[in-house]
Amino acid sequence: ELYTGGMSFLDTFRDFAKMKAMRDELKKVRVTGERQGVRVTVSGDFSVHEVVLIPTIPLDVQARLVKECLNEASQKAQVAAAKALKPFQ
Repeated sequence: ELYTGGMSFLDTFRDFAKMKAMRDELKKVRVTGERQGVRVTVSGDFSVHEVVLIPTIPLDVQARLVKECLNEASQKAQVAAAKALKPFQ
C-alpha cells in the first residue's frame, strides 16, 4: 500500500499536477544577463538557453563576462520565478 501521509490519492494526484504546472511555467520564463555584448539567457528553472560571445574580446575577458552574465541572469530568474509561481500559492 502506498503511504500518502494521510492524503487521498486524488489529493496526491492534484499535488503532482500542480507541481507539473509550476515546472512548466518556470520553463517558459526567460531572462538575460548582458555585459559588453556577451549575453547569457536562462529560464526560470535555471537552464541555460543561449550564450552569445564576441570574438573580438579576449578569451579571459569573455570568461569573466560570461560568469557575470550568468550570475545576473540567475538573479533575474529567481525574481521572475517567484512572480511566475505566485498564482500557485
